[in-house]
Formats: sequence, structure tokens, C-alpha cells
Amino acid sequence: QYSWFPTSYLNNFITANPYTKPTILISYELTVTDSAGCSDSGFVKINILPLPVVNLGKDTALCENDSILLDAGNVTFYQWSGGSTTKNIFVKSAGNYSVVISDGKCSGTDSIFISIIPYPVFNLGNDTLVCGENSITLSTETSGYQYLWSNGNMDEKISINSPGLYVVEVSSGLCTSYDSINVGRCTSYSLWA
Repeated sequence: QYSWFPTSYLNNFITANPYTKPTILISYELTVTDSAGCSDSGFVKINILPLPVVNLGKDTALCENDSILLDAGNVTFYQWSGGSTTKNIFVKSAGNYSVVISDGKCSGTDSIFISIIPYPVFNLGNDTLVCGENSITLSTETSGYQYLWSNGNMDEKISINSPGLYVVEVSSGLCTSYDSINVGRCTSYSLWA
């Protein structure tokens, strides 16, 4: 028969192979007694090793065609959900990425979700003209974005009556697109009788 002491953290103290999950360093004494009443004892010491720590960061978003470097830290072994076994990976696609790391004794894991945000799509059109005192409207024909024109205006569309190069940036808050349009002045002709 088997007898373990102390019995702390043991799921069964009278079996040959009990399960234990101590939270502190602990030593156990095992006494084995045979059918003739003879016994012998031995000791086993269990050390609590720190788990390797991996932190891939918070879930995040990328603009289309951008990439992010995921770093699993400095340990001995790496196993990424995509099959890679390197310390870090470059990611440019949406999805959940996880890694299991190991120092050869203990392991740790973490995961991160990457989403992809499209760039705003718009077109100011072809270069155009402004005539006399008339005004023309330049518009991105979009909605729900943040706007900044080269003249400082922050509306989706602007009314102008001066020639020049007009540039607008349209941002989703994360991804920004740009376009420009050149506005010229009409040429005036006088007719003489």
C-alpha cells in the first residue's frame, strides 16, 4: 500500500501516482508497505516554476495592405496557430492569431484578433475651371469620414471661386486617402465690333 505525506494538494494520498497541483514549493514523503509489513520511504520535491509570459497586445485593426509584427518574446520554443515556429511573424490578413511558447519546462499562450479596415475610396474628378465670379463645388461624394482640405475646410464638400490646386484628405480615423484637383481660371475674350 501507498501513503503520501503531507496530503496537501493531492487528489489521492493512498495511490502510487496521485495528481497534485501545488501553489508553493513542497516536499512529499511516500511510504510503501508490502504484504509482509515491510516498508520503505522516499521523498520527492516539487518546485514551482514561473510560467513564461507572452503578450501579443490588445486586439487591433490594420489598414488594407499594412502589416503588423507580432512578437512572442524571448523563450526557447514557439508554435503559432498558422504553423510558424519563429519568435515573431508579420501579419497582414484579418483573423485570430495565437501562439504557444515554452522555455522547455513550462508553457504560456496568448492570442490577438486582427481586423482590416479599407481605405476611403473617392475621386475629385478631372481638373476643371472656374469662370468669372462664379463658384464651383468640389466634393468627395462620401459620408461618415473626417475631412481636411488644403484650404483648412473640414466639410465633405467646399465651394470655391479661386483657381489653384486643392488637396483633400479623407480619413476613417485609422486609414487616410488623398486626392487633388487643379482648378484653373477661364480665359476671357472681348468682342469688338
